Amino acid sequence: MWRSQQAMTIVCGMVLSIIVFTNLPITTTRASGIQVRQQTAGVSHARRASALPRFFDGNLSGVISWGDDTASRANVNLRTATHIVSGNSHHLARLQNGTIVAWGSNTKGQITIPTVLRSTNENADDIISMDAGDNHNLVISVSHNLDTGEETYRLRAWGDNSKGQVTLPSRATNVNTMPILVAAGANHSLAYINETNPTTGESKSSVISWGNSSSATVPAALNPVDTDEHSLIKIAAQGDHNAALLSDGIVIEWYTNGRPVTYNPPDGAIYEHIAVGNNFLLLVDNSGIMTGYGDNTKGQLNIPSNVSCWGRVSAGAAHVVAIEKDKRCREILEELRGAYPGRLETIEADALTIDASRIGTTPRRIVANLPYNVGTELLLGWLSVISDFDVLVLMFQSEVAARLTAPPATKAYGRLSVLTQWLCDVEQLFHVNPRAFTPPPAVNSTVVRLTPRPQPLAPARRETLERVTAAAFGQRRKMLRQSLKSLGIDGEALCRAAGIDPTARAEVLSVQDFCTLARSVDER
Repeated sequence: MWRSQQAMTIVCGMVLSIIVFTNLPITTTRASGIQVRQQTAGVSHARRASALPRFFDGNLSGVISWGDDTASRANVNLRTATHIVSGNSHHLARLQNGTIVAWGSNTKGQITIPTVLRSTNENADDIISMDAGDNHNLVISVSHNLDTGEETYRLRAWGDNSKGQVTLPSRATNVNTMPILVAAGANHSLAYINETNPTTGESKSSVISWGNSSSATVPAALNPVDTDEHSLIKIAAQGDHNAALLSDGIVIEWYTNGRPVTYNPPDGAIYEHIAVGNNFLLLVDNSGIMTGYGDNTKGQLNIPSNVSCWGRVSAGAAHVVAIEKDKRCREILEELRGAYPGRLETIEADALTIDASRIGTTPRRIVANLPYNVGTELLLGWLSVISDFDVLVLMFQSEVAARLTAPPATKAYGRLSVLTQWLCDVEQLFHVNPRAFTPPPAVNSTVVRLTPRPQPLAPARRETLERVTAAAFGQRRKMLRQSLKSLGIDGEALCRAAGIDPTARAEVLSVQDFCTLARSVDER
């Protein structure tokens, strides 16, 4: 896991809706310490990924299955899988790089992945939600228009359509509808959607059903689902069996032609994960306890001990410093301090006024949900002392994240791209829908991991590189021989001395090219 057991994590945010990472081995109350990250259930088997989240250290221990699915119980080692779903006799996994891989039966075309969802296609969409039915699949994806900044959400279905389960209803594809979550049963499909009234601008969220079981009544508590009391976290389906997890930790289960059943979590706990099989239900609460309900004739509720729980975290970060400006978070922080005595320190201040490189000892890790209006300013400050940090996991507005990771010759490539990539290996981890926040912002968000390089990508003085990139991108549509004149030197002569085409524009130069220009400036 982490390289040091004495590492410090620094957490910053507007409010404490921030992930606090653990960087000591997780212990369990009963077993071997596998954290329940995500689980999915097939017809008469259960399958789940046991791993730490990808933005910890990138290690995934593999896929474990149990029950009666002997035909496909091979140990599938998907070390970068972030999500796994199971149908009757086929399975889908989404990898960290965006690829969807499939294995198992393909008699109905259910493992033939549409081209637009393959990462080998440079125009591939990002995956928001996916599920596998008996012989069909559902995927919500989002495409990004770098020119306009617009994002388009689409619901796609493929595979068996003999019961109409792939034929999308107009409510799911309307221009005023945003699909959020999907679930696929044997012969029916479910989608959690948000619909906006084009006249009034009002929106509501609900769960819709289509296919052979589309006549089944979705429970009234889910239509509309967003109320003052709760909202929807997940929907799941298998066969004619359905379940929904609400934000207050309550689970609602229903079958075709059956009355809904409500599961309330144990006192002091909430349910955080759900999965359904044909005739059984798996629930995981916030203590890590996995519980099964329903048919156990195939052993599908005999949960293996090494994935049964991880208990409440009894070992985590050696020290966490939470920098929080919002006084409303004081009570929450005090609760956490009481739960983990001696390991949580709070600083009530504006993060812009704090020198994070002076907090504690190395290695330090910053984890932050950054305020969008000062996110870039904070990042540039941390880049100036980047050698003092082990890793930074930060959430930005998606447009800023695109600039951080943009390659040359793209619209998003600019000064921030050069300065960041010069010092760090930068990776987009995942996108965050506005509906993940209350109230939802008007923009999408992206979590980015920045890992400092042992040495900068190429030799250069930071101050000079900043001046050169500011001059070049300050007039990005002009040729370099013209834009670099603002440095007070002959732009064309500077380019020729550096071996750079004077007629080129800033956006086509690599990070190394800018470093070469910076060294040429210092040599003059």
